[in-house]
Amino acid sequence: MQYIRAVLVSPPFNEASPHVLTLGTGPWCSSNWHDVYVRLWTVSFSGEPKLLLDKSELAYLGSHDIPIQGSVGRDDALVEYTIGSIDGAVHSREEILHYSIKGDKVERIDPVALGPRDFVEEWLGEPWEQSRLRSQPSARTALKKAHQNNGEDEFQPTRHCRTPDIWQVGLGSSEGNKAPVYYLVRWRPPYHFTMVQVSRQPSPGCTEIDPAADNESRTLFPVQDWRE
Repeated sequence: MQYIRAVLVSPPFNEASPHVLTLGTGPWCSSNWHDVYVRLWTVSFSGEPKLLLDKSELAYLGSHDIPIQGSVGRDDALVEYTIGSIDGAVHSREEILHYSIKGDKVERIDPVALGPRDFVEEWLGEPWEQSRLRSQPSARTALKKAHQNNGEDEFQPTRHCRTPDIWQVGLGSSEGNKAPVYYLVRWRPPYHFTMVQVSRQPSPGCTEIDPAADNESRTLFPVQDWRE
């Protein structure tokens, strides 16, 4: 059972099949954690609708008045909602699903995150076949070996590096048995992220703590609700 939050149809255009995006959530209960549902169809004028995407995920519905937002165009679909972070102190983060639509095929494209810390979570959580596409080509062999979270669940403050488009995200506590892992992320506007390097040692060129890099109120749907 699910509650349909939105049914969105792509703009009309000549001699092509429109796309229909439906967004839903689980039924209400006392918890703010529910499954969300994202489904995308292409609709032929002469045949049956074809399902292109069917995704569900546990989400946190307490962040926004409208808990799941989306849009669909002639060749892409965009969805945003809030999911849990691996760091309990962070609590939650925005999940960004952006897909290109080519015929009856969909492919995930940028943006996949709205800040360096969120990108690290996304990069670690996706299969390597996906994360590989957002990894520095010259470093992919080493990054493939580093593409796993070994149980670290505490983020250190994100730091801006001397190289203007590089940020460092530390994951893990220096007080534990394992040394923290440091991720160097290239961020190019607006939200294009690339994993550059993963190391057990912090970069000496990354010293400026940058809390704005992981602004938790950042969203691709700014009119969805009011924030103080």
